[in-house]
Amino acid sequence: MLKTLQLALSFFTLLPVAPKELASENDFSKVVRYFTIVGLIYAALNFSLSFLTTNPYLLALAIVIGNILLSGGLHFDGLMDCMDGIAASKSTREETLTVIKDSRVGAFGAMAAPIAILIQFVSLSQADIKQAEFLLMIVVCPIISRFIMFLAVKYQVKQEEGESALVTFKKAADNFALIINSSILLIVLFFGAYFLGAKIDFVFWFIVIILGIYCYQFLKDKLMGHNGDSMGAGLVINETIIFFLYAMLKYSP
Repeated sequence: MLKTLQLALSFFTLLPVAPKELASENDFSKVVRYFTIVGLIYAALNFSLSFLTTNPYLLALAIVIGNILLSGGLHFDGLMDCMDGIAASKSTREETLTVIKDSRVGAFGAMAAPIAILIQFVSLSQADIKQAEFLLMIVVCPIISRFIMFLAVKYQVKQEEGESALVTFKKAADNFALIINSSILLIVLFFGAYFLGAKIDFVFWFIVIILGIYCYQFLKDKLMGHNGDSMGAGLVINETIIFFLYAMLKYSP
């Protein structure tokens, strides 16, 4: 269990916690069970950064840059690759994957990342950072976005599609993994709300999950199947949607 958790953290973050011994495919497949635990690391980062400053612009900048640095830009790289693949409008999956895996970044990919970063920064900087609901949002956001990614792996990825790592995750995305990920999300949501004295807007989070699932379905349809890049792209898009919806619909001053 500890080895699998180390694999999950080393795979999705830059934390130097990778196990020293070589991991088996069975160990690696179980990483999918810990998607939301990885989200806890990002949640802890966001919560810690909220104590650094009361300036919303500086806090927004710290959260956006901090998350990018912790992931090593992994998910934004997926976003850029996917946007290039969608823009290419190829007729077969193989041709689309060729574009995605090209080390050169196209025009759409080069625009996608700055646009997402800008939306995240502006959305966070416009919210009332003194509200308990804002703190709950930045804590739950990285967890629920990875829970949605788990749902995409479990229900949208097919065995004959995707890269070997994604297919490996699919094999371990069973009901036990669903219980683990959903339990962690619910525990953090309710405990965080109690600890912070925040109200839980279930309608808001329900809309977030629905939009998130649709986002992954859209990427799957456009790319004719999922891969590692589409998982990362969906995560960035979903977190951007959460920040944007929060700023526009909920607790902006």
